[in-house]
Amino acid sequence: GRDVTEDLADHIAFGNEGFHVAKLGDVREENGEYQALVYWLGLDEDEASWEPVRSLYEDIPIVFRRWVHQHEDQEEVKKMAAELEKTLGHSL
Repeated sequence: GRDVTEDLADHIAFGNEGFHVAKLGDVREENGEYQALVYWLGLDEDEASWEPVRSLYEDIPIVFRRWVHQHEDQEEVKKMAAELEKTLGHSL
């Protein structure tokens, strides 16, 4: 389950936005940009939204990296991570 550290990381990341990430779901490529499905704390699952992975990496780097490493066996996540690393110029 979620621990205090992860909750704290989410709060620090989105404390000023008003929305906190509950979990990250699928990944897709849309018009040349990778996006991840974000489930938000306090909102129903059908209110999840597709967000650019670059923004997620910048806003919640700890949670995002953990999610990538937990799902790097999935081909789409692996391709997304490689593309993001190329864009950033360093590894996740």
